[in-house]
Amino acid sequence: MKMKLTQAVYYVVFWLITLSTICFSENFNDYISNEDWIKENLNPRMSRWQSGNIEELLTWTDNVLENYPNLLKLHILKGHILFYRLTDLENAIYHYSRVKNDADLLKNFDEYISFEKEIDNLQYQANRALNQIEYGYGDLRFKIRGKQIPKFCYIRNMKVFIAWDEQVINAAEDHQRLRFNTLVETLTSGRMKFMFADFDSVDGRIYFKIPYFPMVESGIPEPYSMIINNEKRYHFNFDQQTNSVIEIDWNDDWELVEAVPDNYVKIEYNRLLSVQPDINKSTLNYDMVLSVPEENPDIKNIYIPIDTGGELDVVVNYKSQQQKVEKAMFIINRGIIIASTILILLVVR
Repeated sequence: MKMKLTQAVYYVVFWLITLSTICFSENFNDYISNEDWIKENLNPRMSRWQSGNIEELLTWTDNVLENYPNLLKLHILKGHILFYRLTDLENAIYHYSRVKNDADLLKNFDEYISFEKEIDNLQYQANRALNQIEYGYGDLRFKIRGKQIPKFCYIRNMKVFIAWDEQVINAAEDHQRLRFNTLVETLTSGRMKFMFADFDSVDGRIYFKIPYFPMVESGIPEPYSMIINNEKRYHFNFDQQTNSVIEIDWNDDWELVEAVPDNYVKIEYNRLLSVQPDINKSTLNYDMVLSVPEENPDIKNIYIPIDTGGELDVVVNYKSQQQKVEKAMFIINRGIIIASTILILLVVR
């Protein structure tokens, strides 16, 4: 089963790749440079990215990217450090995608024939890494059983530990083992919140996920185990054939704390109002609009997915004292109202 990137990641990768295509430089040397300074400094780092000092490599790469933002070797180097050393797969995908797409565009240049072997090799490295990510990782999803999660939130006092069988460890790739250990350390340290920030449109339930969880073919049943608060253990499979949702039993001692995801806008409003996105003025996927009732019957709220770089048009219908239906238009950018035709009491988060 192929890994499905999150909606937010698709937005980011799509727009960054689109922008890179629009801004594609007509100067071939911006992508394949023969400057002595580059060769003397970049090539040695390309040969030791697996063992060199990570902080030094990242600092140097970021500084050089400011002056050479299109250089393919720099993007490969940054991608390798992020993926194979730091397991930051989301950002690594961006750099590998730049190399993959820019290499195709370079084939239209007359100079390409002189650098064909080098460009093809860089594109091969990018494609290989992207395939490893696509087929080697997936979103590990969790849902709560025994209680409806009414809104986007996290469980404040929930402790999670995940372990895997020794046979899985032996079958895993090095980067998968590193990613797993990083996730376990992040979970046990409390830096990762058990955040319910994704909505399943099939069953209407909100779920929590661990992105880019290693998918390893081990040949043994339920090789993974998850321990909740050192009390309850759940065994599960997670590979290309089995990528199921883990059902966790609700504990009455847990506390839900509301938190709105970065890729959503929450609008809270009085029940006398009718609030709807203006689908005629946006290309966003409004199938993911989520309406959630509040404990206060006079209050309603909706969560609307939003491109973090774009604007959201919202139409508000309301009844005046004369029971006349009026209409107002709001433009929301990153959760902040930046323009409106009329002042209505809304809470936007």
